[in-house]
Amino acid sequence: MEVVTWALPKSGDCSIYLAGDFHYGALTCSRSSIKQMISGIQKNDLLILMGDLIEAITPDDRRWQTTSVAWQDKLYTPQEQAEAIVRDLKSVKGRIPVVLAGNHCWKLMNTVCFPQIIATALDSEYGGAACVVHFKFQGKTAFRFHLMHGGWTPFSQAKDVVQADANIRAALKQKLQDQMGDCIAHFTGHGHRLIVQPPTAHRQLYINTSEAGKITQHYKVTPQQNASYIHFDSRWYGMTGSFLKLYSPPGSKAIGYAEMVGLRPNEIGCLKATIKGGQLANVSKVVY
Repeated sequence: MEVVTWALPKSGDCSIYLAGDFHYGALTCSRSSIKQMISGIQKNDLLILMGDLIEAITPDDRRWQTTSVAWQDKLYTPQEQAEAIVRDLKSVKGRIPVVLAGNHCWKLMNTVCFPQIIATALDSEYGGAACVVHFKFQGKTAFRFHLMHGGWTPFSQAKDVVQADANIRAALKQKLQDQMGDCIAHFTGHGHRLIVQPPTAHRQLYINTSEAGKITQHYKVTPQQNASYIHFDSRWYGMTGSFLKLYSPPGSKAIGYAEMVGLRPNEIGCLKATIKGGQLANVSKVVY
């Protein structure tokens, strides 16, 4: 696991976009949505890249055989895909704390580590498959993010949509909460779902007593975000979505892997962490 340090803007106010699973080189990559996201990133904002930025498949892969390669943009090879990523992200160069590796690139790492090449070209740190980022404000660590590409998708068989949503968010929390103890937030990619699970500690009631025999009730409060241990009910959890569409363009006569195996539709987008005064204030979905 890598550890990265990054300084927040002097104001302590910014947004941190968490985006990944672009799959450049796939015919179903929503490149227009990625460009829309990039255009919305403001001067002080940051962007974290969560892995699987490129499709990185070779001709012996079954997804190549279904002509799911982005022949329209001529992004046939992993090299061409990586170069396109760097071109499209040039406006945010120097504001990307870390680039993670995904499972697609992992298959080629004995030959070329494309996430590291992308990170170097964008003046970013290469974070491997998982890392912790220490965000600094006024010279001190303000909070930490635990980031991983992951290899798992939460699901629920509950028939009621409310129960299914709760089960999925609870499963995400349980999967991530033991990965790191000093982080205010855990984020994972890979699952192509946009999920946010806020802290729940403030909803939990506790009671105490005084020597005078008075019984009082309180709600748990959010701890210091730079604490050496943060209770898992006080943290944020998220899955950072995808920019890979379910269906190939009508008229292309191409077959995407997702539609071949009957995967469910997913929101196209990413997560946005809002930082106020050097503290994590909120995490929200951004859908394009």
